[in-house]
Amino acid sequence: MKILLTGGDGFIGSRIKKSLENIGHSVLSYDLPDYDITDEDQFKLVLNGHDIVIHCAAMADITKCIVQLDDTFEVNIRSTYQIAKQCMLQDKRLIFISTCCVYGNSLDDIEREHYTAPQAAEPYACSKVAGEAIIKGMPNLHYIILRIGTVYGVGMREALFTYIALNNIRNEQSVYIDGEGTQTRQLIYIDDLIDGITKVVERITLVTGETINLCGKEETSALDTVDVAEKIVGKAAIRQYREQRYGQTFHENISIAKAKFLLDWEPETSFYDGMKYAYDNDPRFK
Repeated sequence: MKILLTGGDGFIGSRIKKSLENIGHSVLSYDLPDYDITDEDQFKLVLNGHDIVIHCAAMADITKCIVQLDDTFEVNIRSTYQIAKQCMLQDKRLIFISTCCVYGNSLDDIEREHYTAPQAAEPYACSKVAGEAIIKGMPNLHYIILRIGTVYGVGMREALFTYIALNNIRNEQSVYIDGEGTQTRQLIYIDDLIDGITKVVERITLVTGETINLCGKEETSALDTVDVAEKIVGKAAIRQYREQRYGQTFHENISIAKAKFLLDWEPETSFYDGMKYAYDNDPRFK
């Protein structure tokens, strides 16, 4: 199949591209500086001739999204509307990379795709909720929504706490912890995520119309992350506690049962092993 991948040069996108090309698909990375997802006319022209769009591009830095509200709207919401509309008009299938952050501080004990109402409370997560709603409301659009957990591994974004913990401990710099540090995430190693997304593409006709969680099985707190990073680096962290972040999600308990059933998928990499591999193989830690 011919696949148009927005954000194909990024941490996640570049790995999606490589995986899909390895199994015979043709993948065009639709990314800056040559391609701009905010330019609907350009996207419309490039879309012609492709079978599937994987919409991965987004403003994903939570802190930047809080202070750059207009940019967050244009990139994460308006562009998603334009992409979904063009996919509908040209009858292309759309895979939307959303986030498990949409659940926010839900009231459910277990967060499941079609039962738990999103309770997002910060701009990035809210923009993804809006994107999901736009896609679901686009008439006759063939879509799949993937809610992914926080992703780490070799090449991860430097704004991620997993990177910051390893890097700052290594360089004997302070590691700033929001609140008490007990907030949890179901972090997912990049290889596990790419395996799940690849399986979605391989089974796309069977999972069209579905919303699927792809995240880790372990609940890992910010303090857990620092503890693991200390063991891997072999140094003690300089821990600095600060005010809790706006819109913080305090607990994740996200079900991956649907992914197991529909995709025969579940993550295989433990948090320690994934962090150790990232530290040993990412050249930024050399």
